[in-house]
Amino acid sequence: MYYYEIKAIDELVGEDGVLRIPEYSIEEFVMDETRKTALKTTLDLIRKGENVLITGVAGSGKTALMALILKKILDYGGRIAMILEGANIISREHEEKGIILFYDDIPRMRTDALTSIFKNNVKGIIATARVEEIPTVERKIGFRFDSHFNIVRVPLMDKEHLKEMLKRYISREGIRVAEQEAMDIVAEKAQGLPVYVWQVIRELRILKKPLTIEFAKLIPEGMLEYVDDILWRVLDEDPERYEVLLTLLIMSDMKRYAIHQDLFNYVFLVAKERRLRKKISIEEALFSTLLDRITRYLARESATYSFRLPHDSWGDVLKGKSSGPMSGEISRINTIYPPQKRREIVIEAVIRAWNESVKDSEDPRRNAFLDFIKLNLGDEFIRRLVGVKEYVLEERPKAIEKEMEKVKPVRAQPLIMDVFELLKSYRQTGNRTFLDEAISKLHMMDTPEARYGLGIAHYLRGDYEQAEKYFKKVVKMIPKARLGLALIKLVKGDIKSALKEISEYIKTNPKDTVVSSLYVELKNGFRPLYKLLFEKE
Repeated sequence: MYYYEIKAIDELVGEDGVLRIPEYSIEEFVMDETRKTALKTTLDLIRKGENVLITGVAGSGKTALMALILKKILDYGGRIAMILEGANIISREHEEKGIILFYDDIPRMRTDALTSIFKNNVKGIIATARVEEIPTVERKIGFRFDSHFNIVRVPLMDKEHLKEMLKRYISREGIRVAEQEAMDIVAEKAQGLPVYVWQVIRELRILKKPLTIEFAKLIPEGMLEYVDDILWRVLDEDPERYEVLLTLLIMSDMKRYAIHQDLFNYVFLVAKERRLRKKISIEEALFSTLLDRITRYLARESATYSFRLPHDSWGDVLKGKSSGPMSGEISRINTIYPPQKRREIVIEAVIRAWNESVKDSEDPRRNAFLDFIKLNLGDEFIRRLVGVKEYVLEERPKAIEKEMEKVKPVRAQPLIMDVFELLKSYRQTGNRTFLDEAISKLHMMDTPEARYGLGIAHYLRGDYEQAEKYFKKVVKMIPKARLGLALIKLVKGDIKSALKEISEYIKTNPKDTVVSSLYVELKNGFRPLYKLLFEKE
């Protein structure tokens, strides 16, 4: 599956929302004429089945506008889904279901996934992109966005509308305005960027201060210089500022600028050890006032146990795009720790975090850690990190969901084909009616294929004892049922017995090089058996 359906607006916005914007962003959206036109144009195009790419400079409010559009679609009874991070192929299944896909900042999508949108002529997509990044991405993928997307440009916002936005956000956050003139100064310094207003709100909330003329005059013009200034004021001359900057820089390397909280702590630990040139404990490293101060500025995602940078502009500053007082030290950190060295720090931090903290933690936090590692470092790294058995158990549910969609009949018999279509429908919908109907039809047939189908059906139902019984009945007539037995052993975490079942299969099918290769791979890692189990004989 390449998408995840969003059922309610609170999945989009708020602290844990996928779009990383304030929960009241849609309610308090400030609508100028250009944004009003952009909203109407996009909704009209989407109703016609077209694709829309919302572009603009960084911080111009592209994501907020997309959130408003998605809410309108939901309000009209439509269905929306986010394209999953890590998806490598985008197909047209969502079109058949009437689902509109969305993706925030499409230039950071995997190249193969982005290319597949053009090659497969996929429709029904709303995405955002920084206007300055579009030419680079087009050269990389070999397609022009305007050949497949209708481009909707979000311009800078005028000072009066920015001031209105500031007023609404301040009201929602309960921040006191000590002097009205301060609002004019902020609107002027924002240089047309709504994100600047939000950063002012965030900082006042963190500092627990009212908006004053003194504060408004203190902060610099422009978003990049403002972020640079925040780092300068928070880090000051503290000796730990280098490891904090390095930790934040490593965050900017990660997908969605997010990092699991345990890994965040251990990256800081490793960075500090490298500066001090000696080993220290995690307890010693985390007794850091400076780390506490900078963490207050980060956004938190409780559902994924993660911290993330408040906005993409923080990533820009950490990669050296600002010219403020912190830019010199940021430049030095980038020079001393190029991408390869930063990756080495991450790998060391991952291993230590896993072995010293995460491995024995409660399941949600542990699973969130593994999900993060998979997204950023890949499956193979997880296999090396946690070992074969634990990887099998962690990946089993996800592998099942992915591979069960590839169910095929064992032989081309009409009734059997009907049954396997029912099993496929069950996998896609989760509706047990399809599964019950399949089992009922299978019981009407007294053939090896029917028993094999019952093994699969009971496996899907989670009744592994029954599944094992049916697979055992047909192993001599349908050799691949032996792989079904191996699959059940894997589900139970018994890799040794699974390998034994595969070995027995190979003895009677020595020419099956695919399974022979799988046997070797399984001894060192894990590759799902589901595809092999459900292929035609």
